Amino acid sequence: MWYSCLSKRLPEDVEIDGRKYGIRFGYRTMIAIEILMYSHVSDENKMLQSLNLFYGNDIPENIDEAINKLLWFHSCGEENGQEKEGENKPKRQQKRAYDFKQDATMIYAAFIQQYGINLHSISSNELHWWEFSALFGNLSDDTKMAKVMYWRTCDLSGMSKAEQRYIRKMRNIFAIKEDVSMDTQAKLIQRNADMVGYIRRRYRECAIE
Repeated sequence: MWYSCLSKRLPEDVEIDGRKYGIRFGYRTMIAIEILMYSHVSDENKMLQSLNLFYGNDIPENIDEAINKLLWFHSCGEENGQEKEGENKPKRQQKRAYDFKQDATMIYAAFIQQYGINLHSISSNELHWWEFSALFGNLSDDTKMAKVMYWRTCDLSGMSKAEQRYIRKMRNIFAIKEDVSMDTQAKLIQRNADMVGYIRRRYRECAIE
């Protein structure tokens, strides 16, 4: 289901099995979860920690749906696994445009430069993840962060040799250390039924703080 941030209020809870669960909707929570997804922590602990960050002490018993809602929220309202028309062909792995840990100072500077928003001083609840995502996704070409994201992901075909050399040089300078797409990480999270079973057992055995 497509969710319009213009015509509806930004979600501060999710509904699972007829019950509403409060969520930590601020941008810092999702940034922390995304950084966690690219870490060397085991898949099981990634999801345990992510659920804890997102739901706090009120993690739904329906772990499968709890994970789906987390991924739905991270994608700003796009349904997980929903394919658009003509997208049934194999696709190349997407190049990562950014890394919240590696690019922290550039993102911080870009928000001040373009929006006058100091991400260090604003509280997480003052800036919803979906608001942050919209602002981050629309950084102007004047910001260094937007330029770096372009260099990392642009198609070099059709460019002159000089342009290609320059962009390859920039890609070297600003290369993301571990280039694994978020889409791949999401699939790793969802694919393993044993992992979900493990999380469910851990949830029953101990309270997650």
